[in-house]
Amino acid sequence: MSYDNDLIDWAAIWAKTGRGVSAAFGAFSYRISTNTIGALMTVEGDVPQALPSGTGTYFYNSETGVSVLDAVTSR
Repeated sequence: MSYDNDLIDWAAIWAKTGRGVSAAFGAFSYRISTNTIGALMTVEGDVPQALPSGTGTYFYNSETGVSVLDAVTSR
């Protein structure tokens, strides 16, 4: 959740193939002030988190490094 409590990121587990194996999550963001839901994306292991600034982007730690993605388009 962003510092101003406006941007929230959600994730729900979709699949896990066994003990000790990373899980696949469906993740999206939601902005309370505009009632806007961001694009759904599938992530494995790490899940997106809202930036404290609430600037409309969220933070995703992937296997390739750190990416900052737009909260609406997930790009």
